[in-house]
Amino acid sequence: MAAHALGSHSPKRKHEVVRVLVTGGTGFVGRAVARELARNDHDVTVLTRWQPGCPPAAESSFSAEAPIAAETSLVENTSLAASTPLVSKATVVRGDLACAETVDQLVGQLDFEGICHLAGLTGIRDSLGRPTMYFDVNVGNAVNILKAVRSRYARTGRPTRIVFASTRAVYARAKEELVPETHPVAPASPYGVTKRAVEQLLEFESGSGIIGAAVLRCFNVSGADRGIVDHQPRLIPQLIGAIRGTLPPIRLGSVRSRRDFVHVLDVGRAFVTALERSRPGQYRAYNVGSGQGISIEHVVGLLEEVSGRPVPRLAAPEELARDGDAGDADAGIADISLIRRELGWKPERNIETLIRDAWRFAPTASDERQVSEPCSADGPEAQ
Repeated sequence: MAAHALGSHSPKRKHEVVRVLVTGGTGFVGRAVARELARNDHDVTVLTRWQPGCPPAAESSFSAEAPIAAETSLVENTSLAASTPLVSKATVVRGDLACAETVDQLVGQLDFEGICHLAGLTGIRDSLGRPTMYFDVNVGNAVNILKAVRSRYARTGRPTRIVFASTRAVYARAKEELVPETHPVAPASPYGVTKRAVEQLLEFESGSGIIGAAVLRCFNVSGADRGIVDHQPRLIPQLIGAIRGTLPPIRLGSVRSRRDFVHVLDVGRAFVTALERSRPGQYRAYNVGSGQGISIEHVVGLLEEVSGRPVPRLAAPEELARDGDAGDADAGIADISLIRRELGWKPERNIETLIRDAWRFAPTASDERQVSEPCSADGPEAQ
C-alpha cells in the first residue's frame, strides 16, 4: 500500500481548528496531548473510564495551567449524556471504549474530525502474563473506534484524522544503532504485537479514504510538568521514588545500557503536528524520540546532581550487570530524521531538562503508596 508524507504537497498555512477526541487523555502522555491540542485552539474532548472529578489514586486532577478541568456530564455504557464544555478549552466525558455502542454514539453525536488514540494496556512484561487481555483491549478498542469512524463516514461523507500512540516495542531488538522506521518489525511481546496489529489495521483503513492515519512509535517517554506526572513503574520514576523513600532501593542491572529518552511535552507536540498534517487516504509511521542514546549511569548521575542525594541501589545479578544493551528490553535509539523531514518536528528539551522536570514535579511521599518489595529498572512501555 502506498504511503505518502502527511500533508507534504500542501502549502504551509495556519492550521484549521479540529474537533478532536483524545482517548486515554487522563494518562501520562494523554494529558500532554490534550493540553497541547487545547493550546493550539483545537476543540478537545477527553474520554476516560474514570469518574470526572474523582480520578484514581494514581492520577492527579487537571490544574488550571493544563487547561482541562474535571467536571462534566458522563458517557456511560450505551447512553450518551450531553457534554458540557469545561473551560473554554476542553470537555471531559466518561465512557468505555470496550462498548461499541457507546463509541459509536460518542463519535457520531459529537462529530469528531480527529482522534488521538492513546488508551490501552502498556506493559511489556505484564502482557506476557495476560496476552488475551492485551488483544481484547488494545485491538478490540481500536476496532470499535474504526467501526464508529466508518459509521460517521457513511452518514456524513467526511473522513477522520487519526493519530495512534504506538511504540518502539514493535521493532526487532536493537542495541546501540539508530532504529529507523525501516528497521525490521518483529515485536517480542503481546503488547508489541497488539500495537503492530493496530498499525496494520490503520494502514488498510487509510487505503479506503475513510481515514488519514499517523502512527507515532514512541521510545522512552519521561519528564513531567504541572499536572502531567508519570505514575507508572518506569526507570526514572523508580529512581526518583528510591531517592525520596517512596519506593524501595532499585536493582539497575547494567548501567552502561543506553536508552532514548524523550520529554512528554515534546511528545504532545508531535501528536498535534501529526494530526494537523494528516490527510485522507494517507498513512505514515514515525519514530518519536530524542535521537540520542543516554546511559542509565548518566541518568542516575543527573538525578543525584539535581536531588543532591544518592540513588539507593541493590546489587544486580552478575549476568545482568555485564549484559549491557543485550539485556535491556528498552534499549535502542530512535532515528527521527523522517519526522523531522516530513513534519518539521524535533525535540526541544534535552536530557538535563527532562530529568530536572521529572524531579521537580514528581509525587511526594504523601502522594504515593508505600511499598515493601524491591523494584527493578524495567517497567511498562511509555504511553
